[in-house]
Amino acid sequence: MKFQVKKSRPREVEKTIPSKDFQTAQKFAERIYKEMGTFIRGVVLFGSAAKKKKAHDIDILIILDDVRIQFNE
Repeated sequence: MKFQVKKSRPREVEKTIPSKDFQTAQKFAERIYKEMGTFIRGVVLFGSAAKKKKAHDIDILIILDDVRIQFNE
């Protein structure tokens, strides 16, 4: 089966996500990109923090290109 996934254009997330949550997620994304480099295909913020609701946590999905890498602490 073949199908096509269209890329959506980036949203102005700074305006829609509480600034503290966005800054925390952004710092984490920068650190994970530094650690994993080209294996990272995407970092997605989702859940209550992304929906302008009072969040008790920040949900982040990390999409890897290759799952055969060895993780370290």
